[in-house]
Amino acid sequence: MKLALTFLLILMILPLMTGEKTSDDLELRGVESLRAIFRDRRCSDNIGATCSDRFDCCGSMCCIGGQCVVTFAECS
Repeated sequence: MKLALTFLLILMILPLMTGEKTSDDLELRGVESLRAIFRDRRCSDNIGATCSDRFDCCGSMCCIGGQCVVTFAECS
């Protein structure tokens, strides 16, 4: 049972840690993404989607003015 739970947890965390490195806080973003999953929050990849913070928007998008927008600079 413990082995199955460990395997499931690894499968959940692995996609959060893979991908292109765009900043030094990759590990922190992975942890925050995992917290969002446990809170049942999902990010939106739609431009103009309503958001309340930067974790509501996926990828290189930031939450500016309550909407997800594409940015080239890191979100603040």
